[in-house]
Order: sequence, then C-alpha cells, then structure tokens
Amino acid sequence: MLKASDPHASWRAMRAKVTRRLYRSRKYDSAPATVRIVGSFGIEQPEDLDHFVATAGEIIDQNTRVLTIDIVSCSRVWPSGVTFLASLAQHIQLTGRRGSPPRIRSTASKHNDVNRYLDECGFYDYVGRPPDVSLGGERFADVVKIRRENRRSDQQPREQEICTLLRDHSFLDDEGVEWFDSVVLTELLGNVTEHGIPHQDRGWWVLAQHHRAHQLISVCIADNGIGIGHSLRTGPQGESLDIQALRPEESDHRCIELALKPNTSGAIAAPLPTSKRRRRYSKGARKGNGLDRVRSKCKELHIPLTILSHHGLVILGRNGQLQTSKSFPGRLFAGTLYHMSIPTR
Repeated sequence: MLKASDPHASWRAMRAKVTRRLYRSRKYDSAPATVRIVGSFGIEQPEDLDHFVATAGEIIDQNTRVLTIDIVSCSRVWPSGVTFLASLAQHIQLTGRRGSPPRIRSTASKHNDVNRYLDECGFYDYVGRPPDVSLGGERFADVVKIRRENRRSDQQPREQEICTLLRDHSFLDDEGVEWFDSVVLTELLGNVTEHGIPHQDRGWWVLAQHHRAHQLISVCIADNGIGIGHSLRTGPQGESLDIQALRPEESDHRCIELALKPNTSGAIAAPLPTSKRRRRYSKGARKGNGLDRVRSKCKELHIPLTILSHHGLVILGRNGQLQTSKSFPGRLFAGTLYHMSIPTR
C-alpha cells in the first residue's frame, strides 16, 4: 500500500529551514565585550522602555566569546530584564559550538538589594556566578523563581505558584484568579511549551514577583522559539496574511497584532480561510484563537499585556487599547516574551 503523502510537508520543510538558520551553530570569536546596564532595566515601567530597547539591541546579537553584563550602576533589574538575560544565556548555549561554548557572566551591583534579588530570583544560575550568601537584609519571599523548564508536566505547578501569588496580593478576587489561570496562564504556557526549539532544549521560562513599592505583580512567560513572525510566515496561513515577503525587522510587530486576532495561527495544521478577502473560515475551525482569548480576558480583567517577539513589540493597555506597536532593527528578545503587570490591592 502506498503511503499517503504529507499535505503539510512543504510547510514543515520551510519551518525547519528557518529554525536551522536561526539556531545554527556559530563560532563566537570576537574579543570579550562588556555591556553596561545603568539605572532600571526592564519593561514594567513606561519610562524604562527606551533604555530596555536600546540595551537589548546592543546585547542580543553580540558575537563575543565572553560577554560581561556590567550591572555595577544598575539600581533595579525587573523580572522582564531577568527573563531577557536568562533567555539570552540559553540562546548562546543553543548556538555555540561544542567544545568552545561562549560564556555570559555578570558583575555585582553596588546596590545590595539588587544583588539580593538577583540571587533569590535565580538569575545567577544562568551567568556562571554563585549567589552571595553573605548578603543580609530583606528577603524576597514573594518571587516565583525563574528556571529553565523543558517538560509539559512542569506547567501545572508553575501555574499554582503564580495563582498563589495573585490570591495573596493582587486586586483580583478568587473568580478573577480562576479566569486568569484557566484562560491566560493555560494558553500562554501552552504556547511556550509548544514553540520552544524542538530536538534541542525546549526551554521556556516563568518568573513572577510582587513589587510592594510599585503596587504590581510582574508576570513573565517566555520561550526561545523562532518567534511569532517566523511562525506565521512559515505556516499555511502566511500566504493569505500577505506577510511572507516582509522583513522581520519591519514587520514583526504587525505579525504580533495579527496573532492577537481570531483564527490566526502559525500552526502547520492551521485552517485556511475560505474567503481571503474577509478571512472567513469553515465551520469547526479551532486553530488560532489562543492569543485572541488571552487578549480578550486581559481586557476583561483590566490587565495590560506586552508581547516581545524577536524584532517586534506590542503593548496593550489595561482596557485592551493598542498603545505601542513597532519593530526594531535589532532583536528585542531571543524568542517570545509575554508580560503582564497585575495591580495589587
């Protein structure tokens, strides 16, 4: 009996080619380099965004064999900044040649509260630096520590840790926490476990922290995949979306916006529209509604949502309005980061 041909073979081949190109083995051979982070690093506060974008673009595509992150003058590293740096460390490991992997390391900050937080959140596990047990002072108990996860079975305990943090400190009531868990966390954790780099290290990340002084809980969920833009371009819907020929540094933000709409998916088995003009789908189409559900639920719960994916940045306000949508020449994240700032009571 003849074996049935794979109707999605061409799309699988296209995606595999993009994955190999993005995560091919590289020889990191430039001289050691240092990137300095000054002040506050992260996207939790609007006034920090320009600094984060400039610093991320400087760091992420370095070709140095030893990269030092100088945080001597850094007064705060937000969870989004920690997630960015941990993801970068993994990206370097994935693309480094065997036998001569590049190294990423960090200085200490002159602010001891920064060093204590970086110790406790797990940052130093990824930059070859042991925690400084001599540091005293306030402990950061309300932190869901960052770890490199690579099993779907890790998803449920991480959900439970975040939900405990939300029940203890957020403005959400029990019903709101349940909705956030069943829709937002379930969809986003499903995304990052699915889109991590296959056949290597399906790394995905979760980090959350209660910031009392700023009255918010920062939640970061991320992967080291090929990014939303490349997923859409190398999927069956790419042609109908008219994005295949667009350069990532010009259009990744547009791809994120598209992914937030109903029935838009980068899945190999994603349904094609029966009408390209109005993007109508046949009855029963189920792929491509996950991020639309996340967007809708965040709007309903009044939670702002930020997505970074390779070159693209999209920020939705607490009422679901589009505040920022832009692509940048340099990458902002090695994969895709979903970030939410949840007000506390």
